[in-house]
Amino acid sequence: MASLNRSRRFRVSVRLWMTVALMLGAIHTLHASGFEDRTLSSSTITVTSRSDSGAGSLRQALLTAQAGDTIRFDPVVFPPSNPMTITILSALPQITQDHLTIDASNAGVILDGFNAPAGTTGLYVTSDNNVIKGLQIVRFKGDGIGLAYGASGNQIGGDWQVGEALRGEGNILTLNGEDGIDISGADSMNNRVTGNLIGLDSNGTLDLRFQVVAPSPAFAQDRLVFAGSQLHGVWRSTDGGMHWQTSNAGLSILNVMALAFSPNFASDRTLFAGTGDGGIFRTTTAGELVPRGSGYPQAAYHGTGSLTRLWD
Repeated sequence: MASLNRSRRFRVSVRLWMTVALMLGAIHTLHASGFEDRTLSSSTITVTSRSDSGAGSLRQALLTAQAGDTIRFDPVVFPPSNPMTITILSALPQITQDHLTIDASNAGVILDGFNAPAGTTGLYVTSDNNVIKGLQIVRFKGDGIGLAYGASGNQIGGDWQVGEALRGEGNILTLNGEDGIDISGADSMNNRVTGNLIGLDSNGTLDLRFQVVAPSPAFAQDRLVFAGSQLHGVWRSTDGGMHWQTSNAGLSILNVMALAFSPNFASDRTLFAGTGDGGIFRTTTAGELVPRGSGYPQAAYHGTGSLTRLWD
């Protein structure tokens, strides 16, 4: 009986030893197959420059960051109450690190892609478990943010009531050429998009979908530009498009699809606006708002077909 017990203990010991050996072999196989057993970095990288590249820039931070790092923005350089613009000149590095956080929720940061090449996406994510929050991403010719090639478990945005940025942890994505946020590929799964404003102005009140832009015939001298929007009528700029105001007094249909100047615009200041349901409006003050009285918009209808409404 004693010999039998020793034999059983021996077999149990052998089985335990073999189990440990198999586990060690499996771990070795994982490393040999390219899987790494590593501790994530937890460094904070602070963006201190509004330049497109170089020391302290967002571009440099993305190049330097490792999995687990956090990129933040210096609120002295990027004050939340007066957001500052980073003009992006070429595509930013793709986010290939896992567990990277880009946090602008306590700063005022605008990524402007107007000068980037055609098709450029603001931030392009191809990895997992990343967080992007608090940014304004505007005027890229591609998407504002793109997730592809199996990017999963990412969070875009957050609680819009948390943080000092204009939208808190939420991102503002507007005036981009393609989608605000594009998630592509069947294997890009379990991504969370929350608290963002997409396709609206920074206050979340206007859907800025423009359908036509018309510079003045004398643009070189007067810097006057008009734009027709789908939902918010005519917009007017007197400084070459740097700043805009609506010019909608008397305009009862706000879906503006066409704008045309009078041949004698320099002298008669007449502009015509064509709307989506057959209305034609006219202003003889180059879109300026004038006091009630002479030249003030009046409802005037002519004809029995499509109504012609004078926008005076």
